[in-house]
Amino acid sequence: GKNTNYRDFAQNGDEVQMEYSFDGPGMGGLGFTETYTVGKGVQKITRVGGATILVDPVWESDSVLKVTNMSPPDSEISFGFVPKAFRKLFAGSKEGEDEAAPQKEEGTPIDVHRFYMDDDALVLEADSTVSGGPVVKWFLRK
Repeated sequence: GKNTNYRDFAQNGDEVQMEYSFDGPGMGGLGFTETYTVGKGVQKITRVGGATILVDPVWESDSVLKVTNMSPPDSEISFGFVPKAFRKLFAGSKEGEDEAAPQKEEGTPIDVHRFYMDDDALVLEADSTVSGGPVVKWFLRK
């Protein structure tokens, strides 16, 4: 079967709502909605599976929304949401090594999302290099 990822974004001034839903075998019930206010500082939101993360949304320019995603200090979310017990499989670390990303006062950085328009497409650029991951761009169209 084919899996589909649906995203419904709404904005009213600095108020942003991003609704995610998924279609396909085993994908039911994985949807979630993020709601936050740009420029309000670090805010707690809930993502897929009930995972809680911290976001710091700011206007990087007149046309770019930058959202820094962080795991809370008491969370095991890191390396793109890979649970601590499995990190050594992805990071190549040896048993007992501390492979944590740099700690910020608010939490551990996961990635930075930038949202901007490119012609008729909303671009979502996800930069997870801060936690050892890649930079990925999605071009979203109606």
